[in-house]
Amino acid sequence: MKSLVFPDAPELVQQAKDRNPGEAFVAGAPLVRAEIAAALLRHGTWDRYYFLAPSEQARRRTEETLAQYSPSGRAHVLPLENAHELGQAGSTVLFRASIMMAEMLGLRAIMTRRSPIAGLTHSLSYLPQAFAALSLLLEDFTSFDCVICTSQAGRTALLNLIATQRAALESRGCVIPEPRFRTPVIPLAVQTELFQRNGRAQARRDFEFTGAHQVLLYLGRLSAVSKMDPFPLLIEFANSVAVTHPDAILVFAGDDTRFAMAGPLLACARELGCADRVRVVPNITQAQKLALYAAADIFLFASDNVQETFGISLLEAMASGLPVVAADWNGCREIVNDGETGLLAPVRWPGVVGEVSTVARLRSDVETHGLLAQSVVVDLSALFRAVGTLLDQPELRARMGDQGRRRVRTFFDWPVVVRQYEELWDDLLAGVERAPQAPAGPGISAYDYHKVFGHYATKLLDRDTLVTLTQAGRRHAASGSLPQALRAPQSVFQPVVMHALLASAAEQPQSHSSRLLDAARRTAGCSEDVAMLHLVRLAKYGMILLICLE
Repeated sequence: MKSLVFPDAPELVQQAKDRNPGEAFVAGAPLVRAEIAAALLRHGTWDRYYFLAPSEQARRRTEETLAQYSPSGRAHVLPLENAHELGQAGSTVLFRASIMMAEMLGLRAIMTRRSPIAGLTHSLSYLPQAFAALSLLLEDFTSFDCVICTSQAGRTALLNLIATQRAALESRGCVIPEPRFRTPVIPLAVQTELFQRNGRAQARRDFEFTGAHQVLLYLGRLSAVSKMDPFPLLIEFANSVAVTHPDAILVFAGDDTRFAMAGPLLACARELGCADRVRVVPNITQAQKLALYAAADIFLFASDNVQETFGISLLEAMASGLPVVAADWNGCREIVNDGETGLLAPVRWPGVVGEVSTVARLRSDVETHGLLAQSVVVDLSALFRAVGTLLDQPELRARMGDQGRRRVRTFFDWPVVVRQYEELWDDLLAGVERAPQAPAGPGISAYDYHKVFGHYATKLLDRDTLVTLTQAGRRHAASGSLPQALRAPQSVFQPVVMHALLASAAEQPQSHSSRLLDAARRTAGCSEDVAMLHLVRLAKYGMILLICLE
């Protein structure tokens, strides 16, 4: 049996956006995590998919979420206190759709079976990602662990970041070995069957595009400081295609809950004299997004931001049969075959951002991204010359759109990418058998609270501590009930474990805690640490007396 373990449940972010499009902000990372989880549950072939729940509330929320994701019954919610059971779950891979993988070391440490840990790159330019990359360098990840890079550009950026950090540490006298984890490149994907052009005529009517209109679409977050600054694109449109192609319309669509760009964009269009040629469609739902792709003729993506590593909207547009004209920036060049599925415009970036980099920690990541983006120059003249070529040659548009759709179905469809994930994980599992025994510790970013703070207490408890039932404890042990304060399940604490402890304590006037702990482990199947937590909680609530504290 093969099992995949997620540290938590995916969020239903798109559904939240559809319910409240004007207020729900959808960031790329949670949307990607949700898409990957859904794709694995839909197309994966593994036997079980576990989602850890650190609390009772999280367990209920996870079960509700998974009911919408997985009717097949292969998804299972596992309380975090039962995570040690994963050692009996067959061949297991621990997967987090992030490079923040260090916490999975603790999970691996409590399992009886060595399991690969797999992470995934997303944006790499935020400060938390820098610390996560540092943990990849310092923690003892193995040759059967990996960080899946969604693009070659992202892989190079990750390796550059780690190399920079390693050099800084070595300049301070630290000896840092080469990282052993793998960095394979597997792209993100889309559910291609969602993107159809069958409803094109209706979609154009819905958005009031006439048969003559030639629709140029940008779809993504509306922001000057992330994804793409839209104002240069608007200015160049007004000065070029808007003059030479009177039926061309430029549409900006996407999330506008955070930066409120719709008003400024329309004001800029009025100032440029092209307001009748510009549409802004903010805070779109999933249905509106699909309709806009169906209604458009060309997709534009002049990405200029270091926080972008892939460009999922390019895949969506190509899956919809649109030719794309994009910046030759980061992972865009790995998605678009220049001259076949679209056209790429050159990008220039002068090396004058040293001061911005040096003081980045004194600014927010958003402000830093905005400053860096202003130093990135997309050749918009070349971009709109490419647009003009496509507008003038409908046959070329159709051919590139068809080739783009075939490319996405061949390389970027979720069933294809899920197979690549599974082939990689199978190879990692095989690597477990070949590798020497790995350290079982939780890593340097975790520590034993008892070792650090144990001196706070008067005395320490252990398996030799003598315990006895209080009068209240004897009463509840005899009735098989618990007081109200202990009755409801709460995170780690479960009534079945407390009943087992009380029943065992009732068998003798005094017992060593070890006898009660062993009984709870046999009856409730919990670990000794969890049993001890329950024992101490019963003492805290007056059910059990710890003799050593008298």
